[in-house]
Amino acid sequence: MRFKLQLISLIAFSLILSSEALAAKKFLIFMPGYYGTTFYDKATGKKVWLNGKQTLLGDDDVTLAMAIPGVDIPEALNLEIGEILDEVKVVGYEYMAYGTTQDYLREIARQQNMHYEAVTFDWRRDPMHGVIALDKTIQSLKTSPEDEFYLVAHSLGAVIASYYIRYGAVDYDQAVENWSGLHQFKKIVMVAAPYRGTMGFFRTMFSGLPRGLNRDLLSARTVSTLESSYYLLPPAGHDLMLNENFNAISMNLQNPQTWVQNGWGLFYKRNKFSKKSEAARFSFLSKTLSRAAKFNALVTSTPMTVAPITPTLYIKGGSLKTPDRGVWLEPKRRPDFFAFSISSIRRFLPDLRALPAALETVGDGTLPDRSTEPVPLLSALGAEIVKTNYEHLEVLHAGSTQSKVREFLQ
Repeated sequence: MRFKLQLISLIAFSLILSSEALAAKKFLIFMPGYYGTTFYDKATGKKVWLNGKQTLLGDDDVTLAMAIPGVDIPEALNLEIGEILDEVKVVGYEYMAYGTTQDYLREIARQQNMHYEAVTFDWRRDPMHGVIALDKTIQSLKTSPEDEFYLVAHSLGAVIASYYIRYGAVDYDQAVENWSGLHQFKKIVMVAAPYRGTMGFFRTMFSGLPRGLNRDLLSARTVSTLESSYYLLPPAGHDLMLNENFNAISMNLQNPQTWVQNGWGLFYKRNKFSKKSEAARFSFLSKTLSRAAKFNALVTSTPMTVAPITPTLYIKGGSLKTPDRGVWLEPKRRPDFFAFSISSIRRFLPDLRALPAALETVGDGTLPDRSTEPVPLLSALGAEIVKTNYEHLEVLHAGSTQSKVREFLQ
């Protein structure tokens, strides 16, 4: 009799433990944007992206360039993903990092009995790598069908999440709007998403993206090798520059032949790619532009099916002067020149007296308003739209944003 009682007690205790293990959990997931994940050189273990010293000292041998089949890119290192980029300090000044954001999200998670998790992914690559990373994170955390996931996504991370919400973790060629990603989330926060790209990434294929005094990590040549650069270009109809008469003209960026004819990006002479790699560069460009067009169309299109209404918050910046279109001097004048600053425009157009209104663009300091305007997906979800006057990263971690996100996630 005693043995039976012990056996019953053991079974009951096991059932209690089992039920506790299967009890619903809440997870707060953070999806960062471009720049948001660190990299390490697999060969040396050296951190390549990013620390304060790197912003002060350049090194031609250390870049974020990606290898392209058939193209000689000796500076393309074998990099592995690290952690979320939390803090970069240069002489006491912190910039372009997610430390503040992670601090307050962890605190929200603690207060609301959530488990906090950040998604790391290679932001240089095709966004599908981010889609897969987001799905793998969720699947690895899920212990019960009753688990609840809350998402906060910023910038490129928000665009990637927007795709995942509608189509799940399937490639663009097989994408079917089934809302499989959406069913994973209890609530969603999107912040400053570059839904319609920015001409800024076209400009960086000529000027690079300096980090402090370092022009090597993301040189013009390096930026041209990154798959994500082409996904962040404006789609057809939005790829506009101004000519010397300040009329808006399309740059036809979706056509790879345009890049070859005008000597842009991978065909820019100053980027010094070998002549023998021209076919390989064209193949890479054609494939990447084609996939980018599919991805952007899938993200920005109007939903064809009814989405389950899900509490969604979208926060965007605005009202700040933001570089965008700039002026393109025709090839006969200077084939590689795009003037984005007022001073450079005046230098090359000395007879200019008054600057046209078309040059005054507003946005969040990084992305113009036209880029971050809500897409039909957000309407389908019944999203609450909040517009702020903050800069691109500040939109995410300003005090008022923290309060809004905390209140929304309750």
